[in-house]
Amino acid sequence: MDYNVILEGWEIPRRILMNSIGSFPMRLLVAPLLVLLAGCGPAYYKDSADSEVYGIIRQKSEAIKGMPSEFTIDSGEAPALATAHTESASGGRISLAEAIETAVKNSRSYQSRKEQLYSQGLSLTSSRHSFAPRFSGSASGDMSEGDSRKNVSGALSLGVSKMLATGADLSVSIATNLFRYISGGDPGETATSAFAAALTQPLLRGAGREVALENLTQAERSMVYAIRDFVRYRKSFSVDVAQSYFNLLQQGDQLLNAENNFHSLQRERIKAELMANAGRVPEFQVDQRRQSEQSARDSWIRAQQRYENSLDRFKLDLGLPTDVAIEPDPAELEQLAAEIAQPIEMASGEAIEIALTHRLDLSSDVDRYEDSERRVRVAANQLKPGLDLILSYGADTDPNKQVLDFAEGDSSYSVGADLDLPFDRKSERNSYRQALINREAAQRNLEEQRDQIKLEVRDALRNLQQARQSYEIQENNLRLNERRVESTTLLQQAGRANTRDVLDAQEDLLDAQNGVTQALVDHFNARLDLLLALEALKVDDNGLWMIETSPAQSEESR
Repeated sequence: MDYNVILEGWEIPRRILMNSIGSFPMRLLVAPLLVLLAGCGPAYYKDSADSEVYGIIRQKSEAIKGMPSEFTIDSGEAPALATAHTESASGGRISLAEAIETAVKNSRSYQSRKEQLYSQGLSLTSSRHSFAPRFSGSASGDMSEGDSRKNVSGALSLGVSKMLATGADLSVSIATNLFRYISGGDPGETATSAFAAALTQPLLRGAGREVALENLTQAERSMVYAIRDFVRYRKSFSVDVAQSYFNLLQQGDQLLNAENNFHSLQRERIKAELMANAGRVPEFQVDQRRQSEQSARDSWIRAQQRYENSLDRFKLDLGLPTDVAIEPDPAELEQLAAEIAQPIEMASGEAIEIALTHRLDLSSDVDRYEDSERRVRVAANQLKPGLDLILSYGADTDPNKQVLDFAEGDSSYSVGADLDLPFDRKSERNSYRQALINREAAQRNLEEQRDQIKLEVRDALRNLQQARQSYEIQENNLRLNERRVESTTLLQQAGRANTRDVLDAQEDLLDAQNGVTQALVDHFNARLDLLLALEALKVDDNGLWMIETSPAQSEESR
């Protein structure tokens, strides 16, 4: 009857193992392995990854403002907005703050960006692990039974290796034949152990901290870039939600204006029909009223369709199903007028200086240019000859002594060198030349990014100024058209204006009403675009921002 099993890594069949541990030393070594196996399930590894990655994100975020205090990729339970708002007295209306908070919790694109940041953290853990002690082990057990004897044997090998910051590789291993018993016969062997250590240190090619740590250095810096990108994404995401919110409110206001215009024309058409029956108004003017009423009804229906389509898209942007009964709160529009009364007053040069100092994406581009310079030096190192110093040491135990007792055993050491002459460096040559090209490209990209930021800030300032002037013009236009409708109506009653004059005035009034709301929302959007361009928005854990009266105040508070 034969049992044979190879125990590789930590995959240990319990039944065979328990048949093999016939000695006390074996029990001492195997027992911790069983404890490890009992606690290292999938949940353990998930929690271990989360703990390490979240720790990295917290540590790297200390110097970057705008990260949530508790970053997590676990979405948790989505808020039941459909039930909550349907049952509320507001009839399913949500505020801007509720919309942004809902989007942060439920948006699929926002969740994907969080997962991208987490994945970058996972990548960094792998790069760090390359320079951490790396343990390995294997074990084997064998039991055989014959007519006159039973053999039980086992072996264990453990090792650790580490890559040093100097570029050296250090490895240490120990192997032991833990027991060998022969029942029914004369023991022919006793336990033996072997110890080995080796160090390989590059002296030319691959030597030095900068070269040896290149992959880790880049991984660490890439993690910082990812956090900056995510922080800026959080700001732009909140801005996008807010702009979509008010653009939807604008369409809702246009829908309300279209409905009111239809009902107004309907009432005027009824009056005209009564006056025509009394012979006071010619029939063709009644037809004009009817025609305008039908056009207004068609415009109302089209506005309703546009609003409902935009509302469904907005729900999807929030990460909600389209059948959720929510709408933006029209009362939010009233707050926008107050912002126009608090203009952002700053010169173009001052705004550009703030943006160039605080833009997170520009900071990353500056660092990426530094990366390209470092890669040129690393690529130049790879053109050197390979010269490695090799040190090794080995020791064996005396077969007649205790396991792991190397005092009386044999030992040896060696010192050597490995030389790789640079006869073939075609690949390294190409990598070096490409690194030079990449450095030039990174410099151009940095210069272009600076110019783009300057242009973006100037455009944002001009757009904000234009939006403010447009709002003032539209307000004046609205007042003029309100007086015009009133005056033409009175003139028509006095017989000094015809129906077409009144209808034209009413149509222009509708355009003016829509124009005021359009200009109000445009000003809000332009204001947010400028603050985002200046990196002057502060976003809290829920995605809500604090808008300063002036970006200069934000500059002083940093």
